Amino acid sequence: MPAELLVSQIEAEIAASALYAAGGFTVASALFSDSEMAELRGEASIARLTGSRQEFGEFVPCEGRGGSPKRAFLSAQGGQTQWRLFNSPHLLASIQRATGLTVKPTGSGSYSYYECEGDFLALHRDIETCDLAVITCIDENSISSGGGRLLVYPQHMHQPLSAAHLAGPSAATAVWLRRGNTILLLGGMVPHELAPTKRGEQRVVSVMCFQTLTSAPPFGQQPLSYTTRD
Repeated sequence: MPAELLVSQIEAEIAASALYAAGGFTVASALFSDSEMAELRGEASIARLTGSRQEFGEFVPCEGRGGSPKRAFLSAQGGQTQWRLFNSPHLLASIQRATGLTVKPTGSGSYSYYECEGDFLALHRDIETCDLAVITCIDENSISSGGGRLLVYPQHMHQPLSAAHLAGPSAATAVWLRRGNTILLLGGMVPHELAPTKRGEQRVVSVMCFQTLTSAPPFGQQPLSYTTRD
């Protein structure tokens, strides 16, 4: 897919947003209160009991959005607690302030459990209905080895996915989501992947997709927190 085709598909409200100007992602350190995080951890613990192992070893090529990236982790459907918190007026307003975008959740979210050595999610862009991915680290015990990092490729926003594949992880920005951190990511534009976990590492994340409704002023506010490069 030619790079110019990807560029032509950018919606005007996304291209005009503060998040787009920041490279397509930002990390918030306190998007949820302590009590809300406790609620998410409780629901994730219960949901895990009915989760299923996702292991796809064959990559289905897709230069744009979607596709079927290789993966290995446990996944469970989100419940009423996740939906209530991610669809609350308070959270939607916080997302608007952080990104300059007005969004709505596109459906039920999920919980992902990276708990075995080598669990990962390969390089991909998100599906058509996921303009903004909001990924919150509920629990983790990672060490500073680099395992379980989210690798994002902002410089490849307008290039075919194969270009990011060729560039490799050295071209990515590594984001270490600690417990309570949330990444707000233009997942349909910015290629991203989760690096394999190391021995003894575990990570639980909440994932919710949002669709853009219209642009909104950033209220004179910078993105909420920080990004890190290893």
